[in-house]
Amino acid sequence: MWNGGTISDPLIMHWDGSTTTQLGEPWCWYDEPDIHGGEVVWSGYDNGTVNIFYWDGSSTTMIDHDWISDDCPQIHNGQIAWQGFDFDNEIYYWDGSTVTQITNNSYDDDPPQIYDGAVVWSGYDGTDYEIFYWYDGTTYQVTNNDWHDWDPQIWNRQITWESYVDGAGSQIMEAHVPEPATLAMFGLGLAGLAAKLRRRRKS
Repeated sequence: MWNGGTISDPLIMHWDGSTTTQLGEPWCWYDEPDIHGGEVVWSGYDNGTVNIFYWDGSSTTMIDHDWISDDCPQIHNGQIAWQGFDFDNEIYYWDGSTVTQITNNSYDDDPPQIYDGAVVWSGYDGTDYEIFYWYDGTTYQVTNNDWHDWDPQIWNRQITWESYVDGAGSQIMEAHVPEPATLAMFGLGLAGLAAKLRRRRKS
């Protein structure tokens, strides 16, 4: 799966191992594809705004989200997370039928990652960027410090990100997220797990 076409008219192309398929219509402008399990998602300019498009292997659906400009989509198991602009960047989630706005603040939230319905992103808190985790309607703050934490990735319940600890250069951080029931039982945000974070300097 890749961007094809021309610079002025990019297209989304999909290859299943034997056949190349053009996704979407040639008169729209497409960008930022992502793929999982043969399903593809991308952002596309249509009807005066940028929307999210989803291809399930046979047909394409536009996830219409009013006038908001949507981009940087990620997909896992048919669930999609992306960044939308409503005068600042917010995070949105689609479960296959319904769009949920995860963040609603006056600061920028950077493009998300998703795994099995769990969403992670870096968001500005008024001082620096921190890491946030959302699952099943609840948001947890993973980091709470005085330096920038950026570019999170998630697999299963493990999160990694890049951290500029005390301005001493970037380091790679990792945290293991407990089961949601455990978080609820203790009533703590993930920032409370800071003592368990493991880190190593980037080589």
